[in-house]
Amino acid sequence: GKSTVADILLRFRDYGGSVTLGGVELRDLGGEAIRGLIAVVPQQPHLFNGTIRENILLGNPAAEEEQVRRAVRDAALAEWVDGLPLGLDTPVGEGGSAVSGGEARRIALARALLKDAPVFLLDEPTEGLDFATEQRVIAALANRTGGKTVLIISHRPACGDMAEQVHYFVKVT
Repeated sequence: GKSTVADILLRFRDYGGSVTLGGVELRDLGGEAIRGLIAVVPQQPHLFNGTIRENILLGNPAAEEEQVRRAVRDAALAEWVDGLPLGLDTPVGEGGSAVSGGEARRIALARALLKDAPVFLLDEPTEGLDFATEQRVIAALANRTGGKTVLIISHRPACGDMAEQVHYFVKVT
């Protein structure tokens, strides 16, 4: 179900009925256009064989250093990155093999925050994080996504705290 919703929103799958974004039917938007409007943090994020910085900059290749640093702080990565000998220039390995799952998820979150799209699609964005880190990430998300549409797919109750509306069931046919 949740993967189907994400696939429909990103135009990777066709659908019956009507799905609109800003009053425009998704079918009337090209796939690239719709993906340009949505910042995605998938449950299993893909990292490219490059550095932490390069993976984050995929969200906005023209971003300035302070924007990258803010995204890193808001994704609760700053302490970890600052402790690495190469900092943001640390390689993540093929498919993110040199980082943990939680680090990969937060790198993907920093990428999404740097993109700063009008719609955020977050699939289990705090999974695998300790309580304190989860709270920092949720506070930053709430601050950074004000006035935006945020679809959070999560089993973690803390993620529901930032939502104005919580829906437990979405039927997709």
